[in-house]
Amino acid sequence: MSNTQPRFFLNEKEKNYYQHPKTQSREVITIKVPDCKPQIPDPQKEKEIEKLFRGIIKSMGLFQDPNSAHSYNVSDLDGTPRRVAKMFVREIFSGLNPQNRPEISLFPNTYQYDNMILVKDISFSSHCEHHFVPFIGKAHLAY
Repeated sequence: MSNTQPRFFLNEKEKNYYQHPKTQSREVITIKVPDCKPQIPDPQKEKEIEKLFRGIIKSMGLFQDPNSAHSYNVSDLDGTPRRVAKMFVREIFSGLNPQNRPEISLFPNTYQYDNMILVKDISFSSHCEHHFVPFIGKAHLAY
């Protein structure tokens, strides 16, 4: 990092400040994240997803006549819509709930380190919004 780059630190009172690279003047900065509430409560989401996923299973013909040789045992699938709904809301898409947002934290640069920092092999996972399938990978970050 060049000496003309701005730097962000914590001051002695744990408040954030910006240090101008040339004048060394300091400005206090505030990082505000809006206090968001989910539009639909999680239990309500789970009920709706359970109902809709039950419809998907029926549309696929998985809840057919239990006496048919080509159908699944209905009791085997009975809890599946509920399990899928819980998985979507509580696990896979839990990050969509604003109450689960990560906290922002800063730390003092006590060693006055000003070289490039590289963090490698950060695991991530997400879902394709077009096909609704998962993808996973590794990311590398330099700052």
